[in-house]
Amino acid sequence: MQSRNYKRRLHRKIEKERQKRIIRSEVIRTVTQVQKSFGEESSELDKNLNENLDRIEHARESHDFEYEMNNDSFVADSEEREWSTSDNSAIDYDENEQSGSTSDNDDDVFQFPNNEAKEVYVTETIREWALEGGVISMTKLNDLLLRLHVVHPTLPKSYKSLLKTPSDLNIIETDQAEIWYKGIRFNLDAMLLEEYLETYHQICIDVNMDGLPISKSSLLKFWPILGRLIDSENEPFVISIYFGRTDPTDVRSFLNNFVNEVEDLFQNGYTFNEITYPFVIRNFILDAPARSLVKCCIGHGGYGSCEKCTVIGETVHSRRVYLELDKPLRTDESFKNREQPLHHCGQSPLEQINIGMVSQFSRHLSKGFCKKTKITKRMENV
Repeated sequence: MQSRNYKRRLHRKIEKERQKRIIRSEVIRTVTQVQKSFGEESSELDKNLNENLDRIEHARESHDFEYEMNNDSFVADSEEREWSTSDNSAIDYDENEQSGSTSDNDDDVFQFPNNEAKEVYVTETIREWALEGGVISMTKLNDLLLRLHVVHPTLPKSYKSLLKTPSDLNIIETDQAEIWYKGIRFNLDAMLLEEYLETYHQICIDVNMDGLPISKSSLLKFWPILGRLIDSENEPFVISIYFGRTDPTDVRSFLNNFVNEVEDLFQNGYTFNEITYPFVIRNFILDAPARSLVKCCIGHGGYGSCEKCTVIGETVHSRRVYLELDKPLRTDESFKNREQPLHHCGQSPLEQINIGMVSQFSRHLSKGFCKKTKITKRMENV
C-alpha cells in the first residue's frame, strides 16, 4: 500500500512539473513572437520575462490558470490557448529557450480551427478511451465526466450519453427468461470487410453457444450465442444473449431469431457496398451439454449418445461404456431421417436451415469420450 501511494505521489509530482514546463514553453513561444513583431520593445519584454514566469508558476500551484502580462498584451487561459501535446512526450527546454528562442514541434501540436472542433475531439477521445479500456467502472467514468465538465461544458455528464447506450434494447421476455437479440448483420455492418471480401468473396463464420453463471452466489446465468468471422483478426461478436435462472428449456424460443436470420442470409446473402456475397456457417463449436440442448439429442451419458456413430452404450460397474467400435457412422442424412430413434429427444430448430447436424458440429478429439475410445483401440491392438 505504501509503495502504491508513493507511486501515485511521484506520478502527480511528475505531472505537475510537466504542466509547468508546458506553460513556461508556451509563454516563451508567445513572447518570442511578440518580440519579432515589436523589435523596439524586445528589451522591455526580456526584462519582464522571468518575473512573468514566476507569476505563472505561482498561479499554477494555487490552481489559478489565468494570468496577465505587465504590458497588458497577453492573457493566457484554457479557452484561448489552442494547443495540445502528444501522449508520451514532455516539452523540454534549454538555455536557448529561456533566452527567448524556441523550436516548435509540429508533430506534437495540433491547432484546432475553433473551440467547437476541440470539444468534439475531447468527447470522441474520451469515448474511444472508455470503450478500449473494457474494464473501466461506469461510476468512475461518470465522476471523470463531471470533473471535466467544468472546463468542457459540451462534454456529456453521463456515461450513457457519452457511450451512446441505446435506450431500447428490444428485450424478448418469456416465462422463465429474457432474450436480447443483436443480430449477425448488425455485427457485420460494424466491421471493415473490404479486404476480407476481396480475398474470400464470401462471409464465413463459426458459431458458439454455451452457458455461464453470472456469479457464484446466484442462480442467474447467461447463454450467449457468439460468432466469429473466420480467417480474420476480428474479435468474436455477440449475436444473442439468453438470461435466466436455468438453462434454456424452450430451445425454439432460444434459437428462433437466430434461425430466422440465418435462413434469410442463406437465401439472400449479405450485401456490402451494393454487392451481395454468399453467407456460410463453417462449424458450430459447442461443448457436449450445449450440443445436446441445441440438437435435441440424448446427453453424453445416454445409451445412444454418440454423435459420430450408432454404437449403443452399456453399463459396467455403474459406468457407461461403449465397446462396439465398428458400428456404422452417423451422417447428416441418418440424423435427419431419425434412423436411430434412441439418439433423439425432439426436433431441433436448426434442422429447418441447411446445415449438417453431424458434420458441422465439431468435437475436441483429445477429450472425453473420443479420448477413451483411442485408449480402448490401443489396448485392443496390444
